[in-house]
Amino acid sequence: MAVKREAVYKEAVNLSEARKMVRKIRADLSLKREDEKIPITDAIGRKLAGDIIARRAGPARNFALMDGYAVRVEDEHPLRRLVGPVRTGDRAENIPPLEKGSACPISTGAFLPEGANAVLRLEDSRTEGNRLTGPALSRWMNVAREGSHYRKGTKLIRVGSTVRPQEIALLTEIGEKTVTVLKKLRVGVFSSGEEFARGIIPDTNSPMIISTLKNWGCEPVWLGVAKDKSKSIESLLKKGLKTCDAILSSGSISKGQNCYLPSIISRLGTIIFKQVSIKPGKLLMVAMVNKKPVFCLPGKPTGAFTALNLVIQAFFKPDMRYSVTRKKLAQTVLVNNSKYTYVVFLTFKGKKAYPLGYRLSGLKILESGLPYLPGIISSTPRAAVADGFMLTEKDLLQGETVEVNLLT
Repeated sequence: MAVKREAVYKEAVNLSEARKMVRKIRADLSLKREDEKIPITDAIGRKLAGDIIARRAGPARNFALMDGYAVRVEDEHPLRRLVGPVRTGDRAENIPPLEKGSACPISTGAFLPEGANAVLRLEDSRTEGNRLTGPALSRWMNVAREGSHYRKGTKLIRVGSTVRPQEIALLTEIGEKTVTVLKKLRVGVFSSGEEFARGIIPDTNSPMIISTLKNWGCEPVWLGVAKDKSKSIESLLKKGLKTCDAILSSGSISKGQNCYLPSIISRLGTIIFKQVSIKPGKLLMVAMVNKKPVFCLPGKPTGAFTALNLVIQAFFKPDMRYSVTRKKLAQTVLVNNSKYTYVVFLTFKGKKAYPLGYRLSGLKILESGLPYLPGIISSTPRAAVADGFMLTEKDLLQGETVEVNLLT
């Protein structure tokens, strides 16, 4: 990203600005990722490295959309002779042409005999001996025509598309056994903290980050835990930059005496911004080092989760959207400062949503009637184990109907 070294954001950017900047980093990088050919059954969630072009028409031949009789619409009823039948699975070369005045029993999905140009539905037909009668039909009624789905040379799926189950079905239909996809982004992950390095308390952030990256279709690379020493942190950062496309760390970015990442990155690269006006998740630093993005998340578990899923997601999974539901709020939530966007996690009980941290929410660490304390919420990963979350810049009142983003 073409950012001058002196262009450092000293003040917090808002959530919208942060996401916009992260998307711009992605666009400016235009990552030249290598591609690989893999079986289509392994391609779910992967990005296509090229357009998918039909190598033949689809369907390859006319086929029946209904059980009934293959007929020629120009023939007069009653039709004199029944021939066949033609069943699904019969090869086209083994199906004799349909002669004038004849009809042929046909199954759904079976190829039409040459000369036939419509299918009389079984329920619309009437037979007397070897004679058939039914209503008048228009040409190609109840028939899927050759090439009506796509022609040879049609672009079926665009480069960069994410392969979903429906793309797997289409790739199978056109006869593809393999597909060329972009290799997964390699993302180096490390955490900082003497308490983690010594095993005093568990590092909950790194497993959460690694799992999220896997869900986003990346290849996480675990770099380790850095001690609260500048040399240890810099060593892991440089290790990751050698082999990875991006870096994701947690911790060591506040103003404390053992928080070395800002000074290390200022020396090695360029800081884009240091804070985002969201709580929890405020302490989020985004930078470029050696033309690679470095995302530094807060050390507190729910703060890291929030920053990762509300901001950094715009780089790794820009097309991701949360499903939304409407619920009545079971508890008043008072916010302290309208300069911030507050992230409130909620659990559902029937038609009501209970803010995590308050009475009856399953996590009672906040007192009713007192302002929402995101610093306490962010200290426990329990808060993120919720049914959903909402964003607010104003007080939320008990009984108010709110829109909640669903966590899956």
